[in-house]
Parts: sequence; structure tokens; C-alpha cells
Amino acid sequence: MLTRYSRFVNSLTALALAVTVLATAYDAPCRKCGTRSKTVTGRSTRLPGVASSRWKIGTVLRIGGIGRRVVDDKCRGALDIRFTGPGAHERAMKFGKRKVKVSVVSVPGKSPHHRK
Repeated sequence: MLTRYSRFVNSLTALALAVTVLATAYDAPCRKCGTRSKTVTGRSTRLPGVASSRWKIGTVLRIGGIGRRVVDDKCRGALDIRFTGPGAHERAMKFGKRKVKVSVVSVPGKSPHHRK
């Protein structure tokens, strides 16, 4: 039987695991790319975030070389990183398609302290 402490340690270990995925990048809203101004969650695309088919909306990810981002949109690939601000289009084009290391920081509706 798992104690409360061991469940806590197990949940932290599960969140700390990193996977490598193929990521793409985009900027929005962008007339050149045809991207829209709202995500599927209704959040403005002028804010940093990511689109994913692999992780649930609301999941917080730590992306190598990028930092923390919240999944707030859906895409066809594993991960699509949204760049914002001045020069976002150029930065997204420079990023292109590459492998990045991703770890889950938090999952929506669950915390490391939740009970089963």
C-alpha cells in the first residue's frame, strides 16, 4: 500500500520525466501565415503559448531552449510553439522544425498533492 508521501514522490517523478518531440513554431496573428487571433480556448494568440495534440489544454510544459509554456491550442503535430512580440515571424521561421526536450510541469486539475 502506498503512503501519502510515496504517492507524492511518485507524482513528482512522473512530472519530472522529459521526452524529446519534434516541434514546429508559428506566430499569430499573422497575415503571412494565415494564423488566427484566438486559440481554441479563446485565449489571445498575442500571448505566448503552445498548441499540442499530445498534451491536454491547460498542461504546463517546460520546453528546452524556450522555457515554460501553457498548452492553450490544438494542432496536428506533437508541439507547435507560438512566438509573440516584435520579430515573432522571423523568430518562428528561424526556429523552423526541430527536436526539443519537453517535461510536464503540471497537469490541469491535478497537483502533486492530490489524493486518489
